[in-house]
Amino acid sequence: MISQVTTPAQQEKFREMVRGRICLEPMMESALTLFGEKPAAGFHFFLSREGALMIQGSLATAAGNFDPEELDSFLGFLGISRLMGEELHLPGWEKEEILTAYQGSSRVSEEPPAGTRLVTRPSLMEFSRLVLEEESPEEQENFYAQSCIRVNHNLGRCWALTLEERLVCGVSVSGMTDRWAYLTQGYTRPEFRGQGLGGWLIAALGNRMMQEGKTPCLLCLPPRKAFYKRMGMTAEKEYYLYNKRK
Repeated sequence: MISQVTTPAQQEKFREMVRGRICLEPMMESALTLFGEKPAAGFHFFLSREGALMIQGSLATAAGNFDPEELDSFLGFLGISRLMGEELHLPGWEKEEILTAYQGSSRVSEEPPAGTRLVTRPSLMEFSRLVLEEESPEEQENFYAQSCIRVNHNLGRCWALTLEERLVCGVSVSGMTDRWAYLTQGYTRPEFRGQGLGGWLIAALGNRMMQEGKTPCLLCLPPRKAFYKRMGMTAEKEYYLYNKRK
């Protein structure tokens, strides 16, 4: 039976369920730590006998095992039509994308690319508008609010490169545990792509995380796999994005 996480014992079981799962551990455990007792933040957490489930907006993220029919019924009751997780065989759901989990980092010069300046504490509002400039103002505001909480609680980082005082490239850590640092929202403005800015910034932030004793990890779609392989990162696991058939 799937039940909502409400007690300290359930929170500890949730952490046990996600522990050791690359990307899912820092993503889900950090969210539980920050938002587990703040339902107004838009995160909700659940447990089954052998799995943990996080729901944010219209997306569910699953770690571990679930009874397929029970999970399908539960997500349908909540109106959830998108699911990310391991290999699942849910009736009426289909795989939309394969997400590859990479870990590691590569050596780069301590000096940022010529003409740019590294900013390790940018304006989070400006940063949110940069990395989500192709998304809606509402999504930018949601990311900004969550980034403020993550950074203020030392469970997140936002780094950027500037050119003539304008943010042109950014990457963030949106979750950390003792073992992992989960990198997300890597973005370079279109007119500055192809100059190595994103690769340098991802590696620089990844190296900082390694200095802090955490292994950087991220999820990528198939077209980006060659990029992260060239950076010296290693593919560790595949996850899947599922859609409910209409």
